[in-house]
Amino acid sequence: MRTLVWVCVAIAVMSGQRAVAESRWTRLRSEHFVFVGDASERNIRDVALHLEQFRDVLSRVLPPSVLATTIPTTVFVFKNDASLSPYKSKFEGRPVSVAGFFSGWTDRNLIAINVAAEQSALRVVFHEYAHFLVQNTSGRLPPWANEGVAGFYETFQDRSGGKSALIGVPNDDYLTLLKLREFMPLSKLLAIDYTSPEYNEGERRTVFYAESWALMHYLQLGSRVRASQLSQYLAGLRDNGDPQETFTAVFGDVSVLEREFRDYLRKFSFPVIRLDFSEKVVGTGAGASDVLDDVTSTTYLADLLARTGHVDEARAQLQKLLDAHPEATAAAETLGVLELNAGHADRALAWLERAAADRSNAGAQVLWGRAVVERYERASNDGSDPGLSLNDARGALARAAELRPDDAETLATLGRAESIAGEDVAKALALLDKAVALAPGQEDYRLMLAEELVRQRQFARASEILGPLAADARSPEIREAAKRVMTRSERRASELARASEPQAPRESVPAAGGSRPLFRIPRRDETRATGTLKAVECENGTVVLRVETDDESLRLSAARLDGVQFISYQPSGAKSLACGPSDLRVFATYVESDAVIQATGIDGRAIAIEVLPAGYEAR
Repeated sequence: MRTLVWVCVAIAVMSGQRAVAESRWTRLRSEHFVFVGDASERNIRDVALHLEQFRDVLSRVLPPSVLATTIPTTVFVFKNDASLSPYKSKFEGRPVSVAGFFSGWTDRNLIAINVAAEQSALRVVFHEYAHFLVQNTSGRLPPWANEGVAGFYETFQDRSGGKSALIGVPNDDYLTLLKLREFMPLSKLLAIDYTSPEYNEGERRTVFYAESWALMHYLQLGSRVRASQLSQYLAGLRDNGDPQETFTAVFGDVSVLEREFRDYLRKFSFPVIRLDFSEKVVGTGAGASDVLDDVTSTTYLADLLARTGHVDEARAQLQKLLDAHPEATAAAETLGVLELNAGHADRALAWLERAAADRSNAGAQVLWGRAVVERYERASNDGSDPGLSLNDARGALARAAELRPDDAETLATLGRAESIAGEDVAKALALLDKAVALAPGQEDYRLMLAEELVRQRQFARASEILGPLAADARSPEIREAAKRVMTRSERRASELARASEPQAPRESVPAAGGSRPLFRIPRRDETRATGTLKAVECENGTVVLRVETDDESLRLSAARLDGVQFISYQPSGAKSLACGPSDLRVFATYVESDAVIQATGIDGRAIAIEVLPAGYEAR
């Protein structure tokens, strides 16, 4: 599924197989991370110590729920810049100068570090890992709070060999910038969203980061009263409160807070939290190391390539590897994930089926189930035969849920499968509810839940989820999808409300033969729109019906023309659908597409076209 954090997303082309073969790759496991590197074992253990220390210290200052995540994290420890460079993003053809990056996905996180520039790399990683932890549990942080929290924790330092730690150490670059620049009005800072230029453009973004850090620093350490209010504010956001309204309700008059904040900045005296421990904080030590063979190391690095943007290179490496080692199930699973994340569920199925043959591999069960579900969703939208058993996927996902009962990805995917099956809608809703509760920061899951609520006609609750997603989701794709689902929800709610209203007696327009037309009754999962059929587009073996309503233009797909039920209530005229332009007043009944399919321009799968009698007005 989509990424949470997307840092350094492009990867330079590399001859990965040769690079792996020429390096010795070591793997270590600690309680919370897996480390893979071509650096020395001593350096890898040093990075493991720092990351576990950072996580341990956060566990002492943040609520337990923040640290409670089942998403695994793999840390790649590169020995130098040359080793990391093939994985850096490029700008104008050159690798960007960066010492490390973080890439977060719904099923796993990836971290990369150049150990030769460890301090710079760790600052980047601390920043982004703090993002992940807080977003994973808070759900709806506005940009200033999101970046402020990450900036506050990124300068973490351990002291006295792990007997103490410093949090909130000022960022020298931010201090220099704040001395030289005019302060942004607080009202403007609070109003910036994820689409604002100040959040997305070069120097303006840097200023935004600096002032967000400074405000968070003041709220955390500048005033006990404000620190208490900050806790209330973050709790309000976790309860899905509107960021602006919650801020005003908790902090009161923004102008008063702005005066306090400016006074704090003018002093340029920033306190630091020092935590002293009765026992040395060493983090959970890494266990014994193992040297990876070429098959395993290539699989790890191909996954890193694929998840950071260079899908073609990763695919080529994995295909070559599997040609030589068809028994390499981890490589098959990685190639399946690559195809699944690239939107190629059909290609993914064969590879994931290999990995899912091991029923103890819960992750593979989930991935294979997800591929089947996505194939079913597409088949449902275009009317084709999925060629697979949804019940088999439901069984695999149910087994995975038994192995991982509190894993949000597993529950969300099983919820999607149950929704498609339609046999137990209460179960589908309960699974999606639990997935969102476990990972409220996952915007994908909240969108799935909202779609299910619309299907079950719980429009008010769906609106409570869709409004915030449409307004300030971090992902632009999620924002657009939420807007489409919200439009659909509002339309269906309006249609149902009109249908339930008492109708005044009116003379009906008789159909052919003089009788009142007996229109087709839509099923629960179907939507009926009144409009004009403008065209039936038949190209490249696909059929798309274009229907213009008073409110929108609908594009409805069909596998075949004769697969769409055609009914005419006019005494003469067409007896079946035909390719080409049209101008018929119709009821168009269809099954709505999910947000992913709608993003391709298809609003639903056509079920029936009913040509209305001349002069008929739909109520």
